[in-house]
This record gives sequence, structure tokens and C-alpha cells, in this order.
Amino acid sequence: MVIMMGGWVFTSFSQVRVQENNVMKIMLTKIGEYLDVIKGFSRNALILAIHEGTFAVGGEGITFYCNDPTPPTTRQMRYELSSQTIKLLNEYLKNYPVSDQLATIDIQNFSCIDTPVEGLEQGLNDENFTANAYGSKVSISVKENNVSSGNEIFEFIPENRFWFLYRELRDWSYTKGADFERLVCNCLTNSFPKSCRSMGKCTDCPEFNECFKNAVDKTAKDMEIFINDPNVQCSGEPTCCYGKKDPCLSKTEDQCGLWPTGEGCSNCDFLPDKELCIENIRASSEDNKNYREKNTLSFEGETEKYSSSSRISFSPDEVCGGTCEYYEAGYVNVKAQFTCTDKKYLLSLPFPEDRYLKFTIDTEISLQKKSINYIDTIPCGGTVPNCVCEDDYCESHCTVVTILPNPPTVPTTSPPVTTVTIPPVTTEPRTTISPVT
Repeated sequence: MVIMMGGWVFTSFSQVRVQENNVMKIMLTKIGEYLDVIKGFSRNALILAIHEGTFAVGGEGITFYCNDPTPPTTRQMRYELSSQTIKLLNEYLKNYPVSDQLATIDIQNFSCIDTPVEGLEQGLNDENFTANAYGSKVSISVKENNVSSGNEIFEFIPENRFWFLYRELRDWSYTKGADFERLVCNCLTNSFPKSCRSMGKCTDCPEFNECFKNAVDKTAKDMEIFINDPNVQCSGEPTCCYGKKDPCLSKTEDQCGLWPTGEGCSNCDFLPDKELCIENIRASSEDNKNYREKNTLSFEGETEKYSSSSRISFSPDEVCGGTCEYYEAGYVNVKAQFTCTDKKYLLSLPFPEDRYLKFTIDTEISLQKKSINYIDTIPCGGTVPNCVCEDDYCESHCTVVTILPNPPTVPTTSPPVTTVTIPPVTTEPRTTISPVT
């Protein structure tokens, strides 16, 4: 009997141990399944976050031309895309249930997303790229058992041409952005008539408004031709116009130049130049240095800056021989946005009504021209409001007009003028500027 009881107890304890082992195996299997589901959820969340992030960053209207080519560097774009996408990814993680009947789940937020694009200049990232997410951990508790695991993701992002549009628009700003500036110069020269004293918005001066709108439309078409992809369509829209005039300036320098102080439209906004989050993750400072050198885009020695020396200039049309010509001087500050839409692929977005990738850039141009509208020609010693034709300039046969700092507000008696005989002078006809086509 004792032996039988001992055998029964041993068998019972053995069965209990087997059952406990089976339960443990089931729990471990269940935990493994949880981890697989969470990692799969995180990968899909990263893909969705990248799609939504590229759509958001592409639509920000980042400045690519501000009186000169000023596109953001690849490094700046990677930082901006990372900053937008990390917030979206962590929002997606909040949708995962943190507990059920068997397990309690804790998913730590991601701290960094990086999109390495070493093949950008060779076109290797035109159709796809990789996105890597770091910093997340998963902790799963089943009864008294707890398992933790890293949740880093390295995902291939197909059918997304964000970096293709960025590179094409960046290259456009360096090679063709000055063409848009020439068109604006043409509008300032030929479409800012005497009847338009100033502009607070584009519609204040119909002639300039029409010219500027045509310039924007032509630039959008030229941008589309530059990109040269049948799936990409570009459009443009004027967003700001400001203009003013000085009533009396000489025609000593007849060209469009930068208006350094620019007024009216908001200043150009540029992306910050900050350290990439991936650089904080790298193990050593030497790795950081090599990484920066490898991934920082440089145009040194490759880009012709559109400087004032290469701007459009016109031959002076001086009036000499005892007369002074005076003109209105014009100043304009304009902004326009250009949007290129890629219709090759559809993005996975939460708003299905508009799923094409769009890339919008801002442009701003501030120009001045010292002589846009001819006013009058006056003889040596003569005066008009705000202007005087001084004897010194008549003697040297130069066309110069001096703006009086405080013009008289009431008629004054002019001093006696000595009559002199001036030989007749043949002048060349004034140069006319044809609209740029």
C-alpha cells in the first residue's frame, strides 16, 4: 500500500510538472506571437507614417529660391522628414491595444527615424528608399512572466518619389531659377505704369498682376519641361505682390538689381540645419564625421550662382547737351508657390480624396530698377517737382537728377537764368524692352 501511494504521488507530481511545462511553452509561444504581431504592426505603421510624412513635408512650401538659389540640403530634408514622420509613427503606435485577457503590453515610442539616401544623385532613390526606425522597445507580461525585446525597424519604402521630386526641384532652382527672376524684371520694366503708384497686393495694379501671373504660369510650364517626366504636372500661383516708386531718378544705371531691403511680403523661411538623430545613435565621433562627409550634399564648384553681375542689363540711353531726363524708379517684392504633382503612384493616406504626392516650393524675388517710366526732359537750370537739373551736370553733359530732400511746397521765385547757346545734339532713340517670351 505504501509503495502504491508513493507511486501515485510521484505520478501526480510528474503530471503537474508536465502541465506546468506545457503551460510555460504555451505562454512563451503566445508571447512570441505577440512580438511578431507587434513588430508587424510597427512595420506597417512606419510605411504609413512615411507616406503621410512625405506628403506633409512636400506640402510645406519650403523656400527653394530667394533672390538666389536657396534649396534645402539633403541633410536638412532628411531632418525635416524625420521630425514629421516620428510624430506620425508614434501616433499610430497608440492605436495598438495594450492589454487583453492574457497579456499586458507596453510599447515604448520610437526616438529616431532616418532615411539614408546615399544613391540620391545617381537616381537610385527615385522610385524607392529605405526608412529605419530606432529607440522603441516592447515589454509583454503574462502572469508573472515578462519578456522585453527591441523594436527597431528597417523597412523598404517602394513606389514613393519624394526624393526624386526634391532633387529635380533643387536642380531647377540652381539652373533655371534665374529665368523666373528675368521674367519678374520684365514685368517691373514694362508693366508697372505711371497709373500704378504702389501695390499692396497683386490686384492693385492690373497690368503688373497680369504680367506676373503670366510669368508664374510660364515658369511652371518650364519647370515641368525641366523635370521631363510624363507623370509629373506642375502649376504655379502668385501669393504676394508689393511695389512702390520713387518719383524722380536719373537714367544713369538702367538695369534690374536686387532690392536689398525688400518690403511688403514676408521674409523667406528656411529649414534649420540641425544634427540628424541617427548621428546621436552612432557609436563614435569618428563615425559621425565620416557619416556627415558622406551624406552632406555640396554644390561647391558645380553651381553658377546668379549674381548681380550676371543680371539683365540694358544699354544706357543718356540725354546730354544741357538737358536732364528724369524717370520713375520702381521696386517690387513678389512671391509665388509652385507645386509639382506626381501621378505615377498613389500614397497610402488616411484621406483618400487626394493621394498623389505633391511637392510645393516657395520663391521670393525683390528687384529694383532705377528708370522704368520716362517722365520728362528739362533744360539746364530748369526744375520740376522734386527734381532739379543742376548747372554742374549741364556743363559736363551728364544726365543726372538730384532728389531734393525737402521740396518746396509753395511756388518760389526762380533766380535769373543766364541764356547760353548750346549746340544741337543728336540723341539715339531710347531702347525699348520687348516682353520675354
